[in-house]
Order: sequence, then C-alpha cells, then structure tokens
Amino acid sequence: MAHCGTAIYARLLATAGVTALVGAAGNARIYPVKLPQNPTFPAVTYAQTSQERQSTFTGPTGLPGDLYAFDCWGGYDAAGYTPARNLADAVRAAFDGVESWSAGGVTVQASWVEGGMRDIWEPDTNVHRVVLDVRLYWNEA
Repeated sequence: MAHCGTAIYARLLATAGVTALVGAAGNARIYPVKLPQNPTFPAVTYAQTSQERQSTFTGPTGLPGDLYAFDCWGGYDAAGYTPARNLADAVRAAFDGVESWSAGGVTVQASWVEGGMRDIWEPDTNVHRVVLDVRLYWNEA
C-alpha cells in the first residue's frame, strides 16, 4: 500500500532545486529516517513524527495529516551553514503551500511548512543541519 513517505521521496526527486544539491534518481542523497554511514553532503533525511487521524460520525475520513521532520544536512566547511540552508530552502519550496499534487502513487491534498527552520550543530560529527517540519494531508487508499 502506498503511503505518504512514498510521495515525499518522489516529490523530492521531481524538484530540480533539491536534485541540483543532492543528486538525481539512482544516486540521490535522500534517505528515510537516517543517514548512511560516512555520508556525502549535502543530504536530506525525513521521518514521520506524528499523524492526525480525523473521523466523522460515519467513520474515518481517509485523509490523515502526517507531520514529517526534514533534516537538511550540509556538513561544515568554509561556506559555513550555506549548504544546509540552501537545501532547506529547496525542500521548503517543494512542499510549502502546495495543493493537490500527486507523486509516487499518492495524492496529497495540501502540504505546508509548520513553524520555521531550525539550525542545529552536531559537535560530535562537526556537521550542520537545518530542520523543518512539513504537514501533509493525503488520500489514504
């Protein structure tokens, strides 16, 4: 059964601003949940953090509202936080305020960024990342 994560992956691969930074299909640095060992940057990870299930008196609506956290990893070099910030801007553009789109066999009714972007420094690995949360309401099969 298709799920929202399938749509997210397909949407990121179809967004030129994202693939310009992380590569195209076949070698894209887009990962569900976690980075691989010894990753190449920039890269993006995404993970579902919550889901709103809505019902009426007649039962479930079939339109869950998933919240996904996107971590845009940029490493750290002379460019400072620019690689992670540029990737976060591209991810935001792929989802923020977009209505009625389909990808990966899933139809999303609406998607938007909730809250702002957050800078996080990982001192143990010397890596900078930018985190943003995206809400997606999608048609459940």
